[in-house]
Amino acid sequence: MLGSLEGAPRHAAELAEQLELNKKLAWQIWRIGHAADAGEVLAHVPGRSGFGLFLQSVRGRVPAGLVDRLTEAWSQVEDVARVHAGGRDDLAMMIRPRESAQREAADLRYRKMAYTGFSHILGVQARAHLSINVIVANGDRVDVALVSGLIDFRRLNESARVPIARTGFADPRGASHAPRGRGPLSPAPEGIDLPLLAEFSTRVEGLEGVDLGNGFLEVILGPGPTGNLSRGTVLMGELMRSAGSRYGEPDDRTANLNAHVRVPCETLIHDVYLRREEFDAPDPGALVFSEPSILNRALPQDGLPGRLEIDASVAPMGRGAVCGGTPVYEAYTPMARRVFEHLGVDGSEFELYRLELRYPPVYSLVNIRLDLPLERNEA
Repeated sequence: MLGSLEGAPRHAAELAEQLELNKKLAWQIWRIGHAADAGEVLAHVPGRSGFGLFLQSVRGRVPAGLVDRLTEAWSQVEDVARVHAGGRDDLAMMIRPRESAQREAADLRYRKMAYTGFSHILGVQARAHLSINVIVANGDRVDVALVSGLIDFRRLNESARVPIARTGFADPRGASHAPRGRGPLSPAPEGIDLPLLAEFSTRVEGLEGVDLGNGFLEVILGPGPTGNLSRGTVLMGELMRSAGSRYGEPDDRTANLNAHVRVPCETLIHDVYLRREEFDAPDPGALVFSEPSILNRALPQDGLPGRLEIDASVAPMGRGAVCGGTPVYEAYTPMARRVFEHLGVDGSEFELYRLELRYPPVYSLVNIRLDLPLERNEA
């Protein structure tokens, strides 16, 4: 139909001008005419009033038969949506676009909607959730520095309790493989019995720790002011000496490095630093799980219940703290350098692998999995 219009408009703005439509409706019609698949078409089909305005604008400009066919097609779409899904919005969620770029765009749109909804329900939101793991070989064991917290969060409800960070490290083989030394990366201010990175935190009052058992601690910020008066950044940092085995078992070579998303955030930054030569040139992978599905259970593997169909990948960023600089958190590079200083290692020797995910689902666990080398006498 668009090709039948006089002058054949070249873009949505020309279509709006020629048919005297508002820009949003013209853009919807343009996207339908250039859609790659049914999912994209369905996402942009206007409602009854918008469709009626479009039909009114094209009558007399295109053959009457085209108008009749378009009217029939629109009615069929409405019938299919009503019969098979109860409505067009639900049908749009059922039809996944074929092209990966279109799928990712649709997924992002729904995750952003969930971010807005959970911000209201939970009464808190954040610009970013930061999770950093620095892994250092120590004989046949590893030392691990963990940094986690929220960047530029704010309360939307004065009674909201904000889960800032979850810290801890566990070896699935049991207590005999648990970390042999644990402490804060840097001393916390007097009166705060938490592993707070005070130098890089802007709010420290009202923090409390909740022991989750099995070596895990949840740091929570209690009720307080709302809006911009509550804005802040809080980071926790812990050092686990001899945290676990450097090597995998023949039947289980995977180390799972997890970020627990408990607060609606615009971006998750989940980083792993390691020396490639200590881990046989690793190629980390990523999965996203529904957190409630894995509580008190071993982490599910690919294809088992609990995994969410979210495209997440780990990208090599280069060597050293400077490679981690991000507009999401402007103090990232000096903070990472300080972590390496506390560890007593040269940060320029470490490769950074990053998983960055926009609008991660609340109550999800974002997993980076690292294949460990076998012990030399088993390789």
